[in-house]
Amino acid sequence: MPAVSADTYGQRTMPATMIYTQTMFYEFSKITVPTLLMIGDQDDTAIRKDFAPPRIRAGLENYPGGLPQMNGILSLAQASTIVDKALEHGKTLGLPPLTVAVLDGAGCLVSFKREDGSSLLRPEIAQAKAFGTLAMGMGSRAIEQRASVAPAFISAVNALAGGRIIPVPGGVLIRSGKLIVGAVGITGAKSEQDEACATTGITAAGFTADTGAETAP
Repeated sequence: MPAVSADTYGQRTMPATMIYTQTMFYEFSKITVPTLLMIGDQDDTAIRKDFAPPRIRAGLENYPGGLPQMNGILSLAQASTIVDKALEHGKTLGLPPLTVAVLDGAGCLVSFKREDGSSLLRPEIAQAKAFGTLAMGMGSRAIEQRASVAPAFISAVNALAGGRIIPVPGGVLIRSGKLIVGAVGITGAKSEQDEACATTGITAAGFTADTGAETAP
C-alpha cells in the first residue's frame, strides 16, 4: 500500500496530519492509506489508532474515540443548508429566481442550485462570485471597492483568474472564527439582495459571513 502524500490526495489530507503537532508532522510520509479516514463528512472524522505508526499511536491516547471533527472543513450538509436558507430568504423577499453556488476553501464546488427561470449564465456568474472572493481573500463588496480605486489591478487579476472575479456584492466568504472555509456566490437579483441572501444562508449554517464591507480598499 503506497504512503499517502499531498500529491495523492491533495488538500484533504493536510488538515488530518496538521492536527498532530509539528513535532509529529514528519510522520506524515509514513501514514498509509488505511490509517486515514478522510475528514469532511459526518461519519469519517477519525483516524484509526490501530493502523497508526507508533509515534502517532502514542499521541492518539488522548483521543480514545478518534480525533474530533475539524472546524475548518465545510461539509456537504453545511453547504446544502447555506444554499437552501439563501433561497428561502430570497422567496421571503420576493426576489427573482436565484442561483447559488457554495465552494469550499480549496475552490471546489460543494453545493449548487439554480431556481427555475434563472437565465443562462447565472451558474457561471454565481461560481465566479464565490471563486473571486476566495482568490482575493475578501468579500466581493471589498473587491468592488478595490476596483474603484485600482481598476487596472483588478482587471489584471481578473485576467489571471480567467475572468472569474466579479467586482460586485454577492460573493461572501464563509468564516469559522478567523479561518476561511469557503465562499458563497449568488446571482439573480440586485447585488445587495444577492449578498443579503448569502449572509442569511451562511449564518443559518453556523458560520460567519464576510461580505468585505469592513475591508479597506
